[in-house]
Amino acid sequence: MPTIAGREGRLSLISTPKGRRGWFYEAWTSDTFSKHQVHYTEAPHITSQDLEGMRASMNPLEWEQEMEMKFLDELNAVFPYELILQCVEDYETGIRKTENPVYLGIDFGRYRDSTVITALEKSDEKLRVILIHEFQKTDFNTQIEFILRLADLLGPVSIAIDKTGMGIPIYDLLSKRLPQLEGITFTSSIKEAMIHTLVNLFSNKKITIPTDATQLINQLRQFQRIGEKYSAPEDKHDDYVMSLALACYTAIKKTPHQTKIHTGFWKNTL
Repeated sequence: MPTIAGREGRLSLISTPKGRRGWFYEAWTSDTFSKHQVHYTEAPHITSQDLEGMRASMNPLEWEQEMEMKFLDELNAVFPYELILQCVEDYETGIRKTENPVYLGIDFGRYRDSTVITALEKSDEKLRVILIHEFQKTDFNTQIEFILRLADLLGPVSIAIDKTGMGIPIYDLLSKRLPQLEGITFTSSIKEAMIHTLVNLFSNKKITIPTDATQLINQLRQFQRIGEKYSAPEDKHDDYVMSLALACYTAIKKTPHQTKIHTGFWKNTL
């Protein structure tokens, strides 16, 4: 902080906690700064109705962090915040051609979830998220058309899709047009293997996600293991996580020199 050092300036840092890393956490745990903590119960303008609404919109971890002001180490989280942050970089994403191998993961929406498509690019033995696309309450024909166009442009080595429940008829339709399609039925053992693959990639810094992928980052933070089951907390979503897990799972299984296959369906725009 050289701009204030020469003038005996004062620096005020105001924030809620966000994991056990970063400048704010280091400042809070050091002896350099004086600390002042204001609990939400000390704010007279916040009504009980406001609190009920905020509690309903947060999972327990979010409530403890944002409202109880706790620096969470997330020991029970599958993807601790510190693990995620080390793999986050600021870069542009979007639909573009690349000479590197590309892999797609598609988690089809069911009930309250969205359909999420994640594209990965493999370079220097590292996977990078280059595209995330979400469909909310969109008919299957529109989703299928988009997937075919995207596959034609990116020429993915492999496309792993959720072949469970509502994903079965979509898989049957797409498999006639996309030879590189791989249907994954979400059994408990398969899901565990997929999540383990994803955890290993984060642990070894072999995956990169963009800073603006806020939905993905939030879902990764919330993702948990309860007993033998991996899932989002009740009333939360894991479609972004599972789409990424599908893409990573097939990327690890496939070799980077396989031939890219095009569908011949591409139009000018998506």
